[in-house]
Amino acid sequence: MACLKTTKQINTNTKQINTNTPSINTLINNHNHSHRNIFKQHSNSSKFMIYHQNIQGISKKTDEFLISFCNNRPQIVCLTEHHLTAEEINSINLDPYKLGVYFCRQKYKYGGACIYISKFLEFSTINLEKYHKEKDLEICALKLTCKQKTIQ
Repeated sequence: MACLKTTKQINTNTKQINTNTPSINTLINNHNHSHRNIFKQHSNSSKFMIYHQNIQGISKKTDEFLISFCNNRPQIVCLTEHHLTAEEINSINLDPYKLGVYFCRQKYKYGGACIYISKFLEFSTINLEKYHKEKDLEICALKLTCKQKTIQ
């Protein structure tokens, strides 16, 4: 999932392969957690991205997870199997995202679903509580508020 760009060039005279891969420190330094620059590379783009991952426990993976986006930051991040309680999930910081909605198991361990959304998007939650069934249907949803765009 990491965005390591590898360029391989073959010199036909010497048959050598040069691989230029940025170090993890370069990736970390280039990764900007600042909410001011979250969509800088997408600011002139009409791309809207939603990302989903079965994370299998997020608590110790937040930095690695954010770094994996590199140049393609989605506006919405959907995670399943986060393995957190309601108290724990509210303490997870995935800046520049805010926790939009979540489902956490109460009776059993692990599982769960959540949606993180860009701090710049407006939304409302959709109540699906009557449909939840631990281990069978663990869902959450939100509704985006889209502003009209004038096309000239």
